Amino acid sequence: MASHPGPTHHGTGHSHGPVCVGQIVPEFVAHLQRRESRLGGALNVSEAVREMKVKSIDKFTFLDDSATVKVYIELDGPLQNVSSNDVEAEFSERSLLVTLTTPDCIFKFHVDRLTHSVDPLRCKATVTKSRKLLLKLFKQNHMSNWTRLRAAA
Repeated sequence: MASHPGPTHHGTGHSHGPVCVGQIVPEFVAHLQRRESRLGGALNVSEAVREMKVKSIDKFTFLDDSATVKVYIELDGPLQNVSSNDVEAEFSERSLLVTLTTPDCIFKFHVDRLTHSVDPLRCKATVTKSRKLLLKLFKQNHMSNWTRLRAAA
C-alpha cells in the first residue's frame, strides 16, 4: 500500500479538507459528472450542486449529566429519515464535528471549542428511537460544570 500522493492527486486542491457551510465542492461535482458519463447517464449540474449543499445545524439542547454531557439534535424536517448509517462523528478533547448525510444535503454540527475537555475515545453518537441524534460526551473531569456547550470566545 502506498502513501497518499498529496494535493496534486486531487487536481485543484485537497478535497478531504474541511468544507465551509454552504460551500460547493467543485472537485466532487466534476467527479459526479465523470462518473455519470461513464455509466451512460447524464447528470444535471444543478443536481450535483444540490447534492453538495452543506448546511449548518444550529438547533440543539444539552444536559450536564454528572460524568457525561448529552447533546440532543431533533431529527425532523429534512433530517427525518436520517439513520445511524448516515451519521459520522469526529471527537477530540476540545471539539466535535458531526456530519449527517441526506440525499439532498450534507448537514454539519460543529463545535470548535468545547467548554471543557472530553475523552474523545469514549464519546459516541447514536440515533434514538424518539428520532433524536444523541451525542454522549464523556468528561475528562467529572466535576467540571457545563453551563454552556461552546467555550466563551
